[in-house]
Amino acid sequence: MARRKFWIKDALKKPGSLRARLKELRLVKGDEPIPARVLQRAAKGEFGPKTQKRAVLARTLRSFHRKR
Repeated sequence: MARRKFWIKDALKKPGSLRARLKELRLVKGDEPIPARVLQRAAKGEFGPKTQKRAVLARTLRSFHRKR
């Protein structure tokens, strides 16, 4: 079975939707990074199930970040 090289690109169906939702709730301003505390609250399901799924994916993708 061949692995896809860019599977993350396919996992993101609506890029920016988490940030847009958090802006609606006035938890994020402008283009600043989403604070870890806000991301944790969203991942617990405090802002709805769809936002919860998006926050869990964002936390997962954040852990992929390489430290150079």
